[in-house]
Amino acid sequence: ADTFDALIDGAMMNNPLAGAWKIGADDISFTVEKEFTDLATGQYILYSGERVASWDMGFTYGEAVSGSFEMAGATVKASSATAVGAGTVAPATTTRIMNAVSDLSGIEIDGVVFTGCLQSVQLSVNNNLRPAECLGSDTPGDQILGTAEVTGSIEAYLTDTTQAWYNDKVLNQTKFSIKFAIADGTSIYEFNIPNARISGDSPAAGGINTDVMVSV
Repeated sequence: ADTFDALIDGAMMNNPLAGAWKIGADDISFTVEKEFTDLATGQYILYSGERVASWDMGFTYGEAVSGSFEMAGATVKASSATAVGAGTVAPATTTRIMNAVSDLSGIEIDGVVFTGCLQSVQLSVNNNLRPAECLGSDTPGDQILGTAEVTGSIEAYLTDTTQAWYNDKVLNQTKFSIKFAIADGTSIYEFNIPNARISGDSPAAGGINTDVMVSV
């Protein structure tokens, strides 16, 4: 249940309240130590001041939910001794992989269950980090937090519902909210974007025996 929660803290720059994250400005950074255990003598690389620069999530029909976290740090140091000591390492979690078919539900547009057919949703949070570059130092002094940008894309089949949605949200530039959830029967993550605007090309017919898609 908490496999990625620490990294989500960093991506959202927010310590969750009652299990809920909002894009914030908490100063969350990490120290990461990498050990090469197959060498005769211990070799370690210590990365400090690591912040989550961006977080990408992909929800595509028939596939496991995928994602990535990009990190940006301040310093790196090689050593023959561990910096974190001989403490215990928490075992890997055993929660199962979530998928975008049976685990994704409740897609709502403006608080109403969406009856169109979405094939994929992609989400990205970019914290726009920028390095503080100081004379006399070969690494940044810090990673400065910028303005968070939340972007994404949606691929949908053309139906009466999606055409009406496209006409209103794209052509009229009407803002809207979108919400959906993924759950594995034990844990649940709900994604809620309360204020979004979209742009995209007109639906295009690719040819015979191909589906007309709306990409925004």
